[in-house]
Amino acid sequence: MNRQLKEKLKGILPEFLFDTYHSFRTAFSIAKVSLFRIKNTGDKHHCNFCGSKSGKFLPDGMDLPVITELQIMSAGRRSNVLCPTCGSKDRERWIWAFLESAKSDFLQNSNNTILHIAPEVQLRKKFKEIFGKNYINADLNPKHADVKMDITKIQFPDNHFDAILCNHVLEHIPNDQLAMSELHRVLKPKGWAILQVPLSQNLKTTFEDFSIKSEAEREEKFGQFDHVRVYGSDYFKRLENAGFKIEKVKQTSFLSNEQIQSLSLIEGEPIILAIKLAIKLPD
Repeated sequence: MNRQLKEKLKGILPEFLFDTYHSFRTAFSIAKVSLFRIKNTGDKHHCNFCGSKSGKFLPDGMDLPVITELQIMSAGRRSNVLCPTCGSKDRERWIWAFLESAKSDFLQNSNNTILHIAPEVQLRKKFKEIFGKNYINADLNPKHADVKMDITKIQFPDNHFDAILCNHVLEHIPNDQLAMSELHRVLKPKGWAILQVPLSQNLKTTFEDFSIKSEAEREEKFGQFDHVRVYGSDYFKRLENAGFKIEKVKQTSFLSNEQIQSLSLIEGEPIILAIKLAIKLPD
């Protein structure tokens, strides 16, 4: 169902019909995945969460002209995205591969405190196992996480967390600069945050237009119905303005080409690592 039609039907049909539609869609998806796993046995791809191997991963995402036009990384229709066993996504597997390789010491210390915004299912399972009560997962929608949180008004004190994971969230936040400042505030000095966003490889300046309100137009202009911008290369300057030092970590820093292909990672996507300095730099 396309976005324009869905918006029109919302104003006409009762909500329970949409709930019924989504229930049927979920049941159909489960059956489709089961059939996919049977038809695509093999070991070309493997999942670093559940350990399963498959000849293919499931496709995911939407083909939209703006994604191609602006070359938005980590967005759009992609093949070999979803693990057919546990449902992990390509960008989630990349973060876990980075943590296991570059932050293995951090993962081995259960006393570390971590804040996880809009938690992905498989990462949440891993973090809960490792960090227990020191792991906080949060979302504006309380149905999606253990803690309700608006990241422009984080309810934790200054210098509280050793690490923060905020994966594909900031593009949803109208006042992203305030959110970045809040993430910086609650991070301990020398702490780090992974702050991934869909990033245009064509735009130098982030495109945002807050007069765009409808889901259909946001999908057309930003590549997703609930996005409010497309980040350009000035994204890193925005993070620096909030006080972070930025490192862009390449996949090949820790993984071989064979591992990258096996995990089916997004080609060329870096980890955007934002570090809170021990001493604040002068303005």
